Amino acid sequence: MPDKEFLEEYGLYRKFPFSIDASMILDSVPRPAIQRFCPKCKAVRTWTEGQDYRHRVGYCPNRAEPFGADMEQNLTYPNQSVMNCTIYFIYFCTDCISNHEFTVVEYLILFECKHLGATGYIMKIGQNPAPSIDIPPGLQKYLGEYEETFKRGAINENQGYGIGAFAYYRRIIENIIDALLDDIAELFTSDKKKNEYLDKLTEVRKSKDHSRQIAVVKELVPDELQRSGNPLAILHASLSVGLHELTEDECLELAAATRQALVILNRHIQLARSEKTELSGAVETIQKKLDKYTKKRGDSGKDSA
Repeated sequence: MPDKEFLEEYGLYRKFPFSIDASMILDSVPRPAIQRFCPKCKAVRTWTEGQDYRHRVGYCPNRAEPFGADMEQNLTYPNQSVMNCTIYFIYFCTDCISNHEFTVVEYLILFECKHLGATGYIMKIGQNPAPSIDIPPGLQKYLGEYEETFKRGAINENQGYGIGAFAYYRRIIENIIDALLDDIAELFTSDKKKNEYLDKLTEVRKSKDHSRQIAVVKELVPDELQRSGNPLAILHASLSVGLHELTEDECLELAAATRQALVILNRHIQLARSEKTELSGAVETIQKKLDKYTKKRGDSGKDSA
């Protein structure tokens, strides 16, 4: 609190529940290292919080009256309780800073709690650069004409509009699920389990009900796809739960889970394809060398005869 998931995955205005400890002060707030894309390095890098900047704009209490002449004093209390205050975090790309460069991301985080010991929440109320709406590499293959729909969903999610984000992502699932379910077959290493999966999929596709299709095959996917939660189960929930049944916050959580499930599935499928291509290439190279060696041995045998 705040943890890695909150800093990496949560969009603006999405509440992250917590129970505040009376002893928690500005200096004791966890600041975990995070992973995010660095525009300067052009790759995902580790980012860490800059302690030298912590007390410059570290803390401001939430109060009704505007800041006056004592504004600077209000912003520099490292020993102040974090309850009902806003905290500024600044993170640096570790690769850039080791090269004496400064690629940063800034967060403004609200700590809200009615009283000590009560369940409160933290929430990003500002981020610079703004949360990305870029489409993860490889996912374009499935999105096709729905790339703009995905970006609209991401914008809604980043701004805390759960119902809007959920509706956009749900539309995507309804339109690309057939291709995803077909390509999941790429993940199987056992022909027996792969054929069982395909047989079930062929059987339920007669119904044209995507939710039922996922329900039937979601437990048949490879074990490695279920180690950190079955992404097909999340997609099934996306299609099974009605928008009118969920609150704004519940829609926001399901929207984020749906986006993550899409990314996880795509990552596994792309990795399986890459490994299959590499294996095929390696086998072909080895076979060519064996053929050349066999031919050489054959020619040598003819000469000696």
